[in-house]
Amino acid sequence: MYVPTQQRFVLILFVIFAAGCAQRGSIVPVMPSPGGGAGKASINRTIPVHVQTWDNLGGGDGITLNPWSLATPWLTYASTTFGDSAAIAAAQIIPAIYTNPNRQGPGDPMFTTDESTFAHDCSGKRIQSLGVGVGKFLMDPHSSHLGTLWHDYVRGGFIDGAVFTYIFEDKADTINKTSATPCNFNQKDWTSASNEMDRALGFTIVYNSLGDTGGQNGQPQIAPSFALNATSAGGMSEDCYVTMNVQPYQRDLGWQVKEDTEIDMAAAGKYFICDASDPSPAALSDAERIYYLASALLTYDPNTTIFETCFRTAKGLHVLPETQLVPTAPLVGQPTSIAGLYQSGGGYGREYAHCYYAGVDLGACAAFVNPNKPGTAAVPFPWPTKYLHTLKLSGGGVLDGGTATPIGAPPPATFGPTTATIAFP
Repeated sequence: MYVPTQQRFVLILFVIFAAGCAQRGSIVPVMPSPGGGAGKASINRTIPVHVQTWDNLGGGDGITLNPWSLATPWLTYASTTFGDSAAIAAAQIIPAIYTNPNRQGPGDPMFTTDESTFAHDCSGKRIQSLGVGVGKFLMDPHSSHLGTLWHDYVRGGFIDGAVFTYIFEDKADTINKTSATPCNFNQKDWTSASNEMDRALGFTIVYNSLGDTGGQNGQPQIAPSFALNATSAGGMSEDCYVTMNVQPYQRDLGWQVKEDTEIDMAAAGKYFICDASDPSPAALSDAERIYYLASALLTYDPNTTIFETCFRTAKGLHVLPETQLVPTAPLVGQPTSIAGLYQSGGGYGREYAHCYYAGVDLGACAAFVNPNKPGTAAVPFPWPTKYLHTLKLSGGGVLDGGTATPIGAPPPATFGPTTATIAFP
């Protein structure tokens, strides 16, 4: 029997989201959990149940879960401490030990009175760290003593029983947010010294500073720390597509350079941790979450793209339900720059032949973003008759009962500046 396309879509949704009765007249869509559940027969076991994810667990910056296994179905990597690493690894979450040899202050493990470990301005003064690093100093990667201190600190944690796969190196190869420029500073020389210090550590590194991007002659410029790929497994970009600023959306060149960085990291075979730095409540940030997700999925590589967000959640774990959306089989291959995904009417888009949610094949989907600055004209949605639904978010994080379903309203005909969507047939 022939069933019209839209009716077939509703019928499929009914099967996938096995309806249950919560209150009279209500239908509760139930997505399959990572361990199985509703729609289990439709789950493709060769497709991961979520994209790769990253969050902070334990220590001063991360949350504590009891047990850690509460995060296991949702979280791939955790930035953590030596002390918490073994238990987190036992929960089958990959630990990365947080370190910051590039900014040290009194009480920090690599802080000494040896002036050779500190960077200095041309008057011989130590250079202060600003922003969240107030009270610390910019360190000098040229210092062999600093490299030894870092190595001994990491090896000491390993000997004491820490279990980890990666060492996370914060503020790597950057002098951003400091009180002065090191005397006779040369970025290539600083990067070379940083690579030498990383190489001497003897452990696998993931660095942070890919967000320190720029522009030149109207063209996006990726961060100098991209060169640390020579000695690292990958890097993190803070302010990835959304930021903690009053205007939370990355746009224009700032947005383009994040996309190009995601592309270049995939081409290099290196992890790209895309850290959305907006700390707004997740349950009140649907537009920002969709903008981040659609932007990341435009240039998504399943082997290298890692999702991290800072949106606040009730239970503390920052993993959101939409990370269970895993696109496959892009209709257009990975471009060499984001310009390759520019649509004729404006905006950027990419289609996928198959999009899975928790392993269930939902069929095709498309990501579309208009990253232009406020005040510019709206742009048309490039596939107005092909996609009839959008991703709908409800609630907060995965531990809070948040949901993401492909049953939202049709995509609008036009998209204003800093808006985006994930669309379904």
